[in-house]
Amino acid sequence: MLPLRSCAGQSLQPMETLLVNVDSASSESLLAIAYPPLDHDVAPLGPRAASRPKTLTPDAFFHRAMLGLTAALAIASVIGLGLTGMKTLPLSLVLRAAPAALVLAGIGFYRWRGVRRLEDLLTVVFWSLVLGILYVPLMYLAARLPVPCQDDLLARLDRAFGAEVTDVLTGVAALPRAKQALSVCYDTLLFLVTGASMVLPTSGRMRRAKEYLIAGVAAAALSIPIFALLPARGPWCHYGYPPTPEQEKVTQIIDALKNSDGFVINFLAPEGVISFPSFHTILALLAAYALWAVPYVRWPVALLAGLIVLSTVTTGWHYLVDVGAGVLVAVTSCAAGKAYTRWETCWTGPRPEPNPVP
Repeated sequence: MLPLRSCAGQSLQPMETLLVNVDSASSESLLAIAYPPLDHDVAPLGPRAASRPKTLTPDAFFHRAMLGLTAALAIASVIGLGLTGMKTLPLSLVLRAAPAALVLAGIGFYRWRGVRRLEDLLTVVFWSLVLGILYVPLMYLAARLPVPCQDDLLARLDRAFGAEVTDVLTGVAALPRAKQALSVCYDTLLFLVTGASMVLPTSGRMRRAKEYLIAGVAAAALSIPIFALLPARGPWCHYGYPPTPEQEKVTQIIDALKNSDGFVINFLAPEGVISFPSFHTILALLAAYALWAVPYVRWPVALLAGLIVLSTVTTGWHYLVDVGAGVLVAVTSCAAGKAYTRWETCWTGPRPEPNPVP
């Protein structure tokens, strides 16, 4: 086709080129409306990343990354159990893993049906269950190492910063209603963590859900070695105030891990034994970071997470330095989660998301 000419004699684009350009622009506009970027912090692809061939989808890339991380944790657990002589109750492991197998089947079903958000929800639940299983033996292995408990050191660090657990307990004892409220907040951590795992994928925020899961892996990878080097029973052992039944049980488990030759892990009744850093603090802050992307729950979740962090000391569970270390680990883990999603986008391109629920 000959190029058209305007009244001024200037060349115009051929009609076919105009139509193609219009069609391309329209298609891009429709895609932008149907699949807008989910998070405002999604970094644009650089020239090198944009030119890199995309051989995997974002979901396939994420599953491979999680498979590699969980395989490494599983191998470390098997080797550690063999070296330390600890055993597991096989039936408890089977029963603990059964829900994950059912969820995995649900992922396949909803992928076949093309229901993206339910598939995403079950994906987050599946990997959360797997990580919860692998965390148990690694936590016990850290406590099993022949390293003496460092309660005296942690108490001295608190004193160096100008406050001790007994000071907090004395202050909160004068406020019985606040003490009771904080005790209730301490027990809401499971609700908060579960809520983060469900709200993010069902509201179309899978990118932030991936960051949340990767941050959880990073938190475990940081906390477990730290606890192995600086184990502690808890401030009730150092200061001598009466422990709760749950705190006394933690003391018995740590003593058994340090002294018993035949410790057996029951996956159906695990007890959190990590004192330094405070894993309660870490999980609360990770959930608050994840749900900050959801405007209508942002501030209530932040408030609840702050109260949970405060309650780790007012309930007598942790030294103050445990909380400080937990904050540092949580911040580092969130940065690791953010780095992962940028890395994933660099290799696979952005993931088309359904419109997020406000």
